[in-house]
Amino acid sequence: MFGHIRFIEHFTRQYLFEFFKFADYIELNDTVLNMILERFNVKDEFELFKLLDLNLLVVTKGKKGAVFFYKENQKIVSIKKVPSEIVDSVDTSGAGDAFFSSILQKYAYTDTINKEFIDEAFLYANKASREILLQFGSRKV
Repeated sequence: MFGHIRFIEHFTRQYLFEFFKFADYIELNDTVLNMILERFNVKDEFELFKLLDLNLLVVTKGKKGAVFFYKENQKIVSIKKVPSEIVDSVDTSGAGDAFFSSILQKYAYTDTINKEFIDEAFLYANKASREILLQFGSRKV
């Protein structure tokens, strides 16, 4: 997380815009999202989504789940997803990376982003991150 924060703190709004403008999909945690909103001088995720012309924005909230933003019929839709099972984590190292990469894998193999995609991708990513949370370190020894 600190790497993301330092990245945002040390670059100008223009540099960050140039960096993000090639993205179709961005995933941010709450802390980084707030810094990005401030840096881009936008009030919320909807404005950020429009500004960057994204296909998918995912805001992760740890144990509270995630919020997905996508376009449907020229409107920006948001869906909040919460985990069906909360586990006592042994170590959080790598859980966010597992979540992100799992969503990215599902995103790479879809043509349509809709509620069904969000439901399936969240279940898949949540399972992957839960497995990481239940072990010490980000991979099995």
